Amino acid sequence: MSGAGSAMTRFFLIWLLMCVVSATKHKMDVILKPYEDYFIEAETITVPGRIDFRHLIFAVVDSNNDDAAFYGTDDAVNETDDGGNTYNQDASILIEAVVLSCGDLEKATCLQQYSGIGEQINNNLYICCTAEALAAGACEEQGRLILNDYFDGQLVYVEVSPGNSGYLDTKFVYPSGSGSSAVLFANCNEEYPISVKGYLGFKSSYGYLTVVSWRFSWVTHAMTLIIGGALAWFLQQRRSKLSDHVISATLLLAFLESFMQSLCFIVANVSGVEPAIITEIREFLHGCKYGVGNTLMLLISFGWDQHDDNTNLIPVYTICSLGALYTLILLIPSLRHPAVVGQVLGFMFLVWAVKATTRMIDRFKLLDKEKMSRFTLLRGVFAFSLLLHVGLLIVYCIKWSKSNNADDIETLHRGVYTIRQSVFVCVILSVGIILRPQSEPLLKDFEDPVVTLSRQEEEDSDASDLSA
Repeated sequence: MSGAGSAMTRFFLIWLLMCVVSATKHKMDVILKPYEDYFIEAETITVPGRIDFRHLIFAVVDSNNDDAAFYGTDDAVNETDDGGNTYNQDASILIEAVVLSCGDLEKATCLQQYSGIGEQINNNLYICCTAEALAAGACEEQGRLILNDYFDGQLVYVEVSPGNSGYLDTKFVYPSGSGSSAVLFANCNEEYPISVKGYLGFKSSYGYLTVVSWRFSWVTHAMTLIIGGALAWFLQQRRSKLSDHVISATLLLAFLESFMQSLCFIVANVSGVEPAIITEIREFLHGCKYGVGNTLMLLISFGWDQHDDNTNLIPVYTICSLGALYTLILLIPSLRHPAVVGQVLGFMFLVWAVKATTRMIDRFKLLDKEKMSRFTLLRGVFAFSLLLHVGLLIVYCIKWSKSNNADDIETLHRGVYTIRQSVFVCVILSVGIILRPQSEPLLKDFEDPVVTLSRQEEEDSDASDLSA
């Protein structure tokens, strides 16, 4: 094995080990008004996992201005804040958080656990123990969250005074079993709004990725290795034509995009936060890959870089302009849709490519069988990719209409993205294989068979002729 190949192998092995390092982090910046609760959507956790409360900070805000900053810091001892507002320094405000364990239930069904929170009396549902709820007999301690006999979750809390901020006393909550878990925050005091800022982490045994993202991360890692191997193989062919260089550049863009996606999965799994810079780089590579690749396929279908007598008939500037427009559209954040935009644009390029290769086949039908066979294969590749585009778009629309929860939508998006990437790389690689040098024809030259006779047969034939 060469030195470069050995170095690449070691790099991939180290990278695979990094992939194993270990649900998500929810950024919070909310203000809970008196008698208000806030529900965090359920996340699936694989045990031994945990819910991380360490990075959440709670503070009392000005009751006259919900957008005001904290009254003070942890060391605040004054009876007035910087704005001159007075407060009762000895008051103690209780903020409660409830962890709901839903097991194997769907995320939407996890809301059924609300049946253990609150008390309904005379058609009135009381969540917090207010003065009215206390008078109605729904609770026993005013200012607390009401938990009835059906409650089967875990309760954590923190007490803060209007001049201070604080953290939950319990830093971690460990679910007893794998499945969906959710968190409900409640501010059951009747006077002060509470500000909650920071991150709430749902971490599984393998890291912070959701179950769907964790599974697709391994598909992405495998795709990165496969695309990297295909690129290395194609570069070893040492081809010198311009179209071959463009094919290599397209495969390189596909490899870098897949690598950035793998790196994004690794960082998000370890830290719980998806790196914005890596995500933007991947989106940029994504747009460039499809723009360059589709432009290349369309130029090749017109016979570009294949023979000189057809150069003036190819609308090179038009095709390159459309490819640049394709790239710009994919780089617009509001249009980064895995199916609608990308599939429709790819469909238009492929339809044009199939028509162009059909014309080239008719042109070389009688002039050059070798070129005709190449364009026939190209048309087959483009037509097959076109059918997959249409089928994928139909399946996407059907699945989208039936998706009921976040997991289904994430699975659909990542599945479409992976299939599109796989088909695209296969098409580009197939084009590179079909456009092999003219010295390596796709068709073998079969000449008419020549019958040769042995010397004895020739003598027997001559003797028979003489006797005749």
